[in-house]
Amino acid sequence: GCYSSDTHELVGVLTLKPVDHDIIKMRQVAVSESFQSKGIGTYLVKSSETFAKSKDFKRIELHARLESLAFYIKNEYIAEGEQFKEVGIDHQAMYKNL
Repeated sequence: GCYSSDTHELVGVLTLKPVDHDIIKMRQVAVSESFQSKGIGTYLVKSSETFAKSKDFKRIELHARLESLAFYIKNEYIAEGEQFKEVGIDHQAMYKNL
């Protein structure tokens, strides 16, 4: 998680779940609307990549909502396969080799 240095409020979250010994899945990425476009999401993603590398994972996978594609592309994630619905929302599978 990421907390505001001013209010100590939780403003961003991200979870990682191992898939196997080489792949970890990024899930539940969210940044409070009032804190978006301030680099918090990028900070969380880059920190998770550093953590995953330190644990010898070789690849991060995720399911991105379509409105988040540009964010992940900017962070060097690659779209894989066709778009699909997950919990009724359009998503795109993406990955990044570490």
